Amino acid sequence: MEEFISTIGEKRNIEKIESTAAAEKKTVVTASGSPTVTMIFSVLCIIFWAFNMGWIGEGGRFAIGVVQIAVFAGYIIGSAFMLKTGDSFGGNVNMICATFFGGIGGFTNVVSSITGEQIYNFKIFGIAFTMLGLMLIILAPLLKRESVMSCVIFLTGGFSTTMMGLMSIGFFAGTPMGTIAAWSLLVCGGCGFASVIMEMAGYLDPADDK
Repeated sequence: MEEFISTIGEKRNIEKIESTAAAEKKTVVTASGSPTVTMIFSVLCIIFWAFNMGWIGEGGRFAIGVVQIAVFAGYIIGSAFMLKTGDSFGGNVNMICATFFGGIGGFTNVVSSITGEQIYNFKIFGIAFTMLGLMLIILAPLLKRESVMSCVIFLTGGFSTTMMGLMSIGFFAGTPMGTIAAWSLLVCGGCGFASVIMEMAGYLDPADDK
């Protein structure tokens, strides 16, 4: 009888451990992202907002390009770490954004500043960013069950990126769409920054030590 009870107890402990492991694995996979990566993204959004509002003077495009290239390594490394820890969704999305914002965007802004915007064809840039923006918009509804904040970030970021991509191709000329897209970037960057603060504060929550 004692052996039977002991066997049942061990079985329950094993089931409990497996259940806990499954829950932890699920938490990792559905994690919204890394504060480091989100902070980089948010800073770029605010910089783009200021630039598109016309508040950054001469040399602004070159300076933004330098910043984009400078954060590219951290963006890629953070995204790769997310993939390594099991966050397939967040890792892939941020890897794509790192490539577009840091790589394509950074080199485009630096090179176009050196060669002159008159001879630089922004339509290729526009096609790439239009596709990126549409991807973010399409994925946004999938995040509503996880976090309203994440959903807002994807929607506003996707809208801004799509509109700026289309404007680079040649659409919406002479319309206020550029200003609307810029303010959408401010909302996106602000929400991203707020999510970074909340997540970092969660690391210091005394309840996590219990």
